[in-house]
Order: sequence, then structure tokens, then C-alpha cells
Amino acid sequence: MAGNLPKAKEHLKALDGLRGSGCPEYGDLKKAVSAYESKQAGN
Repeated sequence: MAGNLPKAKEHLKALDGLRGSGCPEYGDLKKAVSAYESKQAGN
């Protein structure tokens, strides 16, 4: 599922609702989404 930004953002929202933004998975996914968006903005 790599490269699917809308689905990643959907998963972030779900994780936030289920476990809160303090869980490690949320932080990892948030960092990955930010890195992906930065990379895309640079192209």
C-alpha cells in the first residue's frame, strides 16, 4: 500500500480515534506521511 497518501491519512484518523495520538504507531505513520508529503512537494 506504499504511496497511498489518502489511505495513510485515513489510518491516522482511525488510530487517533482508537488509541490517541500518543501511541507509537500513530507517531510512526505521522512521520512517514510528513516525509512523503515533503518529498512530493520537492518534485
